[in-house]
Amino acid sequence: MPRSILALGLALFALPAAAQGTFVSAQSGTWNTSATWTLTAGSDADGLPDADDDVTLAAGHTVTLDVAATVETMTVASGATLAPSGNVTLTVEGTITNRGTLQRSAPYSSLWILAKGDVANYGTWTPWGTNLGGTGPQRLTQGAGAPFQGDAFDLGPEARPVAASDLAFSVYWLNLKGRTLEMGPHTLSLGATIYRSVNGDPGDGGAYGALRFAGGALYGDPANAPILGRLRVEGTVTLRGTIRLSPSNDRAEDVTFAGDISIGSPDDRSAVLSANEGCYCAAWPTFEGSLTNYGTISKVPYSGFGLRIAGDIANYGTWNPEETLLVGSTTQTLTQGPGAPFAGNTFEFSPGASAAARSDLAFTSPVRLRGGTLNVGPHRLSLAGGNNWTSMDGDPGDGGGSAGGPYGALTFDGGTLWGDPARPPQLNRLFVQGGVNLKGTVYIAPSNSHDVDWVRFTGDVAVGSFTDDTAVLTATPGCYCSARPTVEGDLVVTGSLPRVAYSGFEVTVLGDVVNAGDISPNSLTVGGRYTAVTGSTLAPYSITIGGALASAVTDLADEATWPVLKDLGELRVGGLDVSGLVL
Repeated sequence: MPRSILALGLALFALPAAAQGTFVSAQSGTWNTSATWTLTAGSDADGLPDADDDVTLAAGHTVTLDVAATVETMTVASGATLAPSGNVTLTVEGTITNRGTLQRSAPYSSLWILAKGDVANYGTWTPWGTNLGGTGPQRLTQGAGAPFQGDAFDLGPEARPVAASDLAFSVYWLNLKGRTLEMGPHTLSLGATIYRSVNGDPGDGGAYGALRFAGGALYGDPANAPILGRLRVEGTVTLRGTIRLSPSNDRAEDVTFAGDISIGSPDDRSAVLSANEGCYCAAWPTFEGSLTNYGTISKVPYSGFGLRIAGDIANYGTWNPEETLLVGSTTQTLTQGPGAPFAGNTFEFSPGASAAARSDLAFTSPVRLRGGTLNVGPHRLSLAGGNNWTSMDGDPGDGGGSAGGPYGALTFDGGTLWGDPARPPQLNRLFVQGGVNLKGTVYIAPSNSHDVDWVRFTGDVAVGSFTDDTAVLTATPGCYCSARPTVEGDLVVTGSLPRVAYSGFEVTVLGDVVNAGDISPNSLTVGGRYTAVTGSTLAPYSITIGGALASAVTDLADEATWPVLKDLGELRVGGLDVSGLVL
């Protein structure tokens, strides 16, 4: 035999076998009845579709699957129906295309589809369950308004599904079982009727699954919001609609967003991300990339909801989880739109974390720096407290004494620190670095320890400005101990430093002091020069000035040019008691 003929014969022998026959339904009937079928091409021994046959259900026909069956390809024409009799499975080795109806169930019956090739749905897909059992990439395609429905849509142990269009699922369970659904730039729409819509595995300790996007969108039906659990969401994706996250007592159901995430968009601010409510445990998603919010991040009744974020953060919507935790290994940037504060129960830094403002920032929840640094720069930092408790501190520690947590730092470069006068924030265990202008009302945390200055300003400080004399810096009232802030630079006051009821307020300034307002703490120690502007008030119980005194005129004995002095017990200048010269 010539070698060329032998080689051709071997090559033909190595080719995969083509479908043996092509069957088209001839009428409505049961699958396992030969009268239901017409063989339109090829040959077949028993007149019934087999594993190597192509099968089409023609329009107008209802074929009832009464036995487990396997075919090479399956096409359901528009107007055709595949219905079950008993609990039966149709296995499709190649492509399944549905333009008609895959019926979910009949009394005491259910239909299961095991698809090993590409899947395309343009009709009604409602079998009891669908399983992707392929070992290579399987393309999933849908027409508009043709979601995958049913009780369960499962991925097999080697499945590699790839979206070839936008996809929609309205199933009780979309079980990825440790596999990845490649969505690319497409939109994945989810609805839930009972419980999770996407998870790694419903079993105890099952593997995490993954949704992988490349600029696509994940949409949750607001009327039937899906619940995500045991899942990684990879790549750049926009969340739309309403997405709920599964809480867990041990964080085993956590969801990780491994790329850059946007909740809503500038032209769609209706998106909502929250925990599933009523679970009496907490959802703690992790964001490894950036998080930009245009919609709503919201806590819910009877379930905790905290965010772990490693990347940059931008908020232009409603930010109200229970907790926000910054966990980045490098400096994270924070950006806000007008009227979009960071709210919730707490906003915390992991130990040593750092962040930098890219805009003015506002917090209506307590901020715990835990030894970290927030670089505000030239921007405005607005804080609100309430209940006389901490709004900005290094660490809540043990609530007092020098044994508490590490000091945090706010770094300014000519920026503003504003405290809400209706809900003044309390500063605690904090370094305020660089030049800063204090406005509104700011409290300093008192301490029982006489040698502890809970707040130290390492640069120059202005309390108020020459166009704003309403600023107040004082101790938190009602604590029965003293606040002892230190200013390492110069202090300029056009507002006020008043003492308060039932808390001491002892101010130390290492630099110069210029008083154009009201300085009346319990005590004032000035390391440099004290200068008073006519009309200002100086009313501590005791004053110690290490440098020189100056006023509108330099004659110390001319009381008419001095600021108003009241209730003064002691005035020392350069260690010399000069009280008698001005009283």
